[in-house]
Amino acid sequence: MFPNIVVAWNELGDVYRMKNNKEEAIKCYKQALIVRPGNPRATDNLEKLAKWFIALWIFKICFRSRICGIQFK
Repeated sequence: MFPNIVVAWNELGDVYRMKNNKEEAIKCYKQALIVRPGNPRATDNLEKLAKWFIALWIFKICFRSRICGIQFK
């Protein structure tokens, strides 16, 4: 494929993220960081995905326990 091209890994990660395949996006951004440690674009995208997973986790806890005051019928 394109093992040493950081831009390609970032672009592929973006495609996976847009297709809502966050797990594959994370793999691509991590590969970009292997090719170029500290790459700001890959780092930023991984941080965004981490925040998304944290928000989803919190939502699931609130949904299950209804501690957020939101009731679903």
